[in-house]
Amino acid sequence: MKLKTIELPAFCATVDLYLRNNVSRGKDLLPAVIICPGGGYQMISDRESEPIALAFLSHGYHALVVNYPVLAKNETITSDYLDNNTRLLADIFKEIEDKQDKWKIDPNAVFLLGCSAGGHMASLYAGQWEKVAKTQNPSHSKPLGNVLCYPVIGFDYGWPNASGLESELLKAYDAAAHINAETPDTFIWHTVNDGLISVLHSLKYCEGLTKQTIPFEGHFFENGRHGLSLATRASAESKKGEQINQPVAKWLPLCVEWMERRLNY
Repeated sequence: MKLKTIELPAFCATVDLYLRNNVSRGKDLLPAVIICPGGGYQMISDRESEPIALAFLSHGYHALVVNYPVLAKNETITSDYLDNNTRLLADIFKEIEDKQDKWKIDPNAVFLLGCSAGGHMASLYAGQWEKVAKTQNPSHSKPLGNVLCYPVIGFDYGWPNASGLESELLKAYDAAAHINAETPDTFIWHTVNDGLISVLHSLKYCEGLTKQTIPFEGHFFENGRHGLSLATRASAESKKGEQINQPVAKWLPLCVEWMERRLNY
């Protein structure tokens, strides 16, 4: 495994690049996962960064963790901020395309994963990637699949940080409203009693996917706090506590199985 940080100064962002040692006989290009951690747009969650990256490395994927710009305390979310983060993801897909031989990443086998607020970022991109990436190679800008972990989908479903937002933002940045025929297949999971981001976010997104006949797999677990990440000791702040949840930890192998079905290998 090699860790390298890529700077994207135009977006005030960096990307932590985790590259596997390629043990395949033909040194084939490998699939990858772009990870957008959560943090309420005010921080980048360490628990949803490297632990998830290393988990996917163990399953044969390269991983890229996006350290997107975050808001200062009490700073208001604006359309410019949200749009900048969506364009950032398009730029990362372009970066992968340009460096595919150096990084040994297959640009046609790149998945996008978002947790919580990072799930909002990923789901917005999933519904707008073609428009956002119109100046780039569209075939290399669409995720092979979208993985959403207890995501924020819109500001109208009970996100605590949404108070005071202008009404036009509430509608324009509802990711469920942007689902269309070009939205990638989706794997989504949530806990039913998430105390911060209501499960209604994920249910609303699943409804939109159903209406557009986009293939998806959804898993809704009975119990679990918000921000579980892997739900194992590998991503927990303490070896004893609510961040370890064995039933919820099943999401990762289920997700990998879903991803493998989409690879043409």
